[in-house]
Amino acid sequence: MYISFWLVKTNSGDNMILVYMENIDFMRKIINYLDNTNVKYTTNLSTNYDYILIAELNNKVINFAKEQYQIGKKIIFLSYLEEKNISFYYQRKSKKSKDYLKKLNDILLITSKVFVHFEATRKIITENKEIPVIIVPKEIPVINISKNNKDIYNKYKIKRRVKKIIVVDNEYKNIEKLYVLANTYPKYNFIYFGYNPDYLISKKQRDMINNLPSNVTLIKYNDLNVFSDVCKISDIVIFLEDYGINIDYVYITLLFKKQLVIKENKLFEDLFINSKNAYTFKSKEDLLLKFKKIVNNRVANLTDVAYFLIKDNTFDEIIKKYNAYLI
Repeated sequence: MYISFWLVKTNSGDNMILVYMENIDFMRKIINYLDNTNVKYTTNLSTNYDYILIAELNNKVINFAKEQYQIGKKIIFLSYLEEKNISFYYQRKSKKSKDYLKKLNDILLITSKVFVHFEATRKIITENKEIPVIIVPKEIPVINISKNNKDIYNKYKIKRRVKKIIVVDNEYKNIEKLYVLANTYPKYNFIYFGYNPDYLISKKQRDMINNLPSNVTLIKYNDLNVFSDVCKISDIVIFLEDYGINIDYVYITLLFKKQLVIKENKLFEDLFINSKNAYTFKSKEDLLLKFKKIVNNRVANLTDVAYFLIKDNTFDEIIKKYNAYLI
């Protein structure tokens, strides 16, 4: 499909960027970056500008971008909020997927450049579109490393003298895998991060949550500080989710140099490579095999390699990229 517009010349905004986003928290983050660059920006629609920075794929944003494109504005798409959806829907053939990919195509037809976090997203976008795509990695979070270990054990009621394994499964969708691990390795303490109210889960899931093995510690609330606390005193971190993963928690795992075990995910396939910088798995059987090899020291410790994978994704480095490539 090809879309063409009559372009109407407008007065120059002297490379001014209009930041047009509906997610205000994300906008604050981007503006904080821009405040530390040489890039001039505005959020005032009445200001004279040449570029528009968008981040969402919804009808309101797409229609606004099309209108602005028709009068000669250049569209820049920060895809970060959409990358999980782009990867997820790209692999499916449903009507919902087709509708979503049409919106993506509508934006790419009028976009002058795209910013992504992941190589996998760059590949999808450039597969059928000749368009500049710039990779700007997600900034590494600031982690809590000051708390005394004793306080952590007491606060979260975690056993001290056993190997501790974090298992992240926010909605209990993979609780059966946790059960198999906990029952196979009763001498380890499995710290299970997740919560879903009873009315959103099945009877089987409710029964399993209410009868967790004695070597499982359930932590229902999770944020960066909580996860940093527990990660600090743990040995291995297992992410049972695929597209539900919060990459900040993965980064914390790597910053603390903990062994990472993560479910295979198309979005991360160029970032986390099995047996090179992490251990990935497809199925329950694959997970059990990888875990057995790790705890029996039959595979290499990849924590140093994984740490160097992200250690330079700092605020200063991201600012350099925006200064160099935004306009």
